[in-house]
Amino acid sequence: MKRLMVFMCYLLVLLNNTKINSFKFDLALYLDSVDTSLGVTTTSRAVDRKKKQVADEHEKYVENALTKYSKIHSC
Repeated sequence: MKRLMVFMCYLLVLLNNTKINSFKFDLALYLDSVDTSLGVTTTSRAVDRKKKQVADEHEKYVENALTKYSKIHSC
């Protein structure tokens, strides 16, 4: 299965349009989440930036939710 996915990714690299690029990024993000690497450093950097962005947004969301919850229940 891993070989098939890597093969598909290399085929997709040959295509260069926005929908395929988005799919390649989503696939790279998924493979990173399951500790599999394609060895593409640019994609790895983009995946790392996206993971940091998601983590930062989640932290802000949790802080806002806790603040809102504490205000509601403190009255």
